[in-house]
Amino acid sequence: MAHASDDYPFELGAYHQKVATESATAQLWFNRGCVWGANFHHEEAAHCFEQAAKADPKCAMAHWGIAYVHGPNYNFHAKNGFYGLASQEAGYPSLNVAVAAVAKAAALCEGGPPREKALIDALAARYEWPVTDSTPALQDGYAERMARVADAFADDADVQVLI
Repeated sequence: MAHASDDYPFELGAYHQKVATESATAQLWFNRGCVWGANFHHEEAAHCFEQAAKADPKCAMAHWGIAYVHGPNYNFHAKNGFYGLASQEAGYPSLNVAVAAVAKAAALCEGGPPREKALIDALAARYEWPVTDSTPALQDGYAERMARVADAFADDADVQVLI
């Protein structure tokens, strides 16, 4: 739930996915990013994950979220022009931003929670910069890694929804 001093204009419910942070503000923004991401408003999700990273720059999953939502999804993918647009250096979507964010997440997660490390490691296989003709094929490796993560965390609904 939003804090009394929070002026975010959307009430997104009570969704909560605990991540390694001591910042209640980072946790709140991470939760919001997940809600928007699940609802395919990835640009707003990116904003939320960026706010989480701003609140706690050491929160690996905030950076994972930034990377995740800069990637292709059910509605915006290789067949309808995702990779052409994502080849921009900045802005939304950008695989340059995604690659940098997942690298930062991986560095921050060294020795971190196994679940977070597994999600970050899988996502690292999904992107490359610069974008090439073979970049879309990286989705297969990502899918294979996420299947293993899903097996390892079979009782975690938040992991299962990502496969």
